[in-house]
Amino acid sequence: RYGGSARRSARYSQQGIAVAKDRLRPGVIAMEILEWWNLIFLLPAVAAVLYVLLIAAGAAPLDDAGVDFDADVDGDAGNDLLSVLGLGRVPLSLILISFCMLWGIIGWFAMRAFSTIWPEPTTFIWPSLVVALLGATLLTRLLTSLLGRIMPRTESYGAGARELVGRLAEARYAITATGGSVQVYDQHGSLHEVPARVLPGDAPIPAGARVILFRYDDVAGSYLVTQDDAFDSLIGGLPAA
Repeated sequence: RYGGSARRSARYSQQGIAVAKDRLRPGVIAMEILEWWNLIFLLPAVAAVLYVLLIAAGAAPLDDAGVDFDADVDGDAGNDLLSVLGLGRVPLSLILISFCMLWGIIGWFAMRAFSTIWPEPTTFIWPSLVVALLGATLLTRLLTSLLGRIMPRTESYGAGARELVGRLAEARYAITATGGSVQVYDQHGSLHEVPARVLPGDAPIPAGARVILFRYDDVAGSYLVTQDDAFDSLIGGLPAA
């Protein structure tokens, strides 16, 4: 019984290797690109590349282009989930580009590896999806964390990080102790979107709320903000951010 099981396992393994080698031929690869299991990973990656080319050509913005993503959800779980990929630290478009590129690359190589074990697409696609999701999420989180440290400096448009401390702002996304984003005007009237967070233990601030930037955290590369109802009467006549 055990000998038969071992022979079947060896036969399946040899079959998977043979199928994988056959798929590595140039003509076969070209034909397989349009198969559904490949398009799952290739289409998001191609879309990300096209958007990068549009940004390079000046035909598309790198920021959120006015898209209002309502991150004001009930409970801390939703806010924490949104901050996993770095939402509020870097533009949403940059997060999507990074995730789609990593999803396509990791998923493609995972699919090629698993197809040597399970030759059927309906079998090897599932572990490939899991690996692609986990890998893209973790690496996107790492990338946005690194970019979030330098983007306040590169996107300040002449305003130093500490020059915005003490200014009133409006929450673009919900602000928690792990992340968020605000829009603020500098002394020259230029609008900036900068990362922000509240102190640990403070209540989350919903999107659209008026806040004040009271400190800049060099380590985290974000502003600490607080909300005070007294500010509403003071800024009622100012233009919304």
